[in-house]
Amino acid sequence: METNLDYTKGVTKHTHTTTKTLSSYREVDLNDRAVEIIEEYLKANHGNTYVGYENHGYIFCTRSGQPHNIGHLNRAFKYYGKETGLDKQFSCHCMRHSHISLLAEMGINQKVVMQRVGHATSTITNNIYTHVTPNMSKELNQKMNRINKIS
Repeated sequence: METNLDYTKGVTKHTHTTTKTLSSYREVDLNDRAVEIIEEYLKANHGNTYVGYENHGYIFCTRSGQPHNIGHLNRAFKYYGKETGLDKQFSCHCMRHSHISLLAEMGINQKVVMQRVGHATSTITNNIYTHVTPNMSKELNQKMNRINKIS
């Protein structure tokens, strides 16, 4: 996965292997805080040049400059998830589900969410990735209470 981060625009683009679909090729806008975090991370970690390190343009990489192995990252997520009392099935992919659900909770237009995550249709976004959050349920109850006051 190659990362092209344009700090002035807050846009990142990743390519590493071929993607499942053409819609998977995309640029993802980053908010200011995400750019700050990445800049801080790069200063803290990429300033240290390790023996054998080669810069391949990755943000999150091993000491040699290669992309992290997803299996290794998932084991770390699972370990730290257990340590903090989270579900033992916690993985990197869970973050994708959480991100999409939180975007839905914020009321972000579904087409924008689909474009951001590379979904060609809303079916996958809605049926697989969007989960009802406690705040969504709370908001529904508040709106229902307002309706009941009107009637």
